[in-house]
Amino acid sequence: MTGSAAAASTVKRTLPDPASMPGWAAHRKEVNQAVSQVSDEDGNDCPGCKLDGSADFEAGTAKASFKITTFAGTAEASSYLATNAKKYGKNASPLSVGVIGNETTAYSGTFGSSTGDLILMRVGTTYAGVLLTGPSDVPKLQKMATMLARRIEQTASGESANAALDVT
Repeated sequence: MTGSAAAASTVKRTLPDPASMPGWAAHRKEVNQAVSQVSDEDGNDCPGCKLDGSADFEAGTAKASFKITTFAGTAEASSYLATNAKKYGKNASPLSVGVIGNETTAYSGTFGSSTGDLILMRVGTTYAGVLLTGPSDVPKLQKMATMLARRIEQTASGESANAALDVT
């Protein structure tokens, strides 16, 4: 496996999977890659991005979307977090969720065509986001974001990403 293929495989394994999301149906999981730059979900350039991955899940009327974007350094990931926090915060209300990973920003509002709660975070050199739509459930959103942050940390330290959503 080439370096970029191996990295893409690692990002895919880092994203939640059905085993890590008990009770949730998986709908989509994909990784996009580029040598030095990819575009974000709105088609905007993402300077310094290495890989970009996302996964979607559904349970009843609730939908959870996970996104990770990797960077070469923490400064690039932090800058990308700040840019996205400004963009998503324009028409949303801040949520108090505490720090997950290294940096965290959270909002409640409308994001694109979805209304829900959103946590954006930086975990090392990775930007990550979790959007939970349907009935507002900030504690569940926090658990999902914590699980994703832990999976990112596990991968970064060479471990298998096996953190899972607590079903209790």
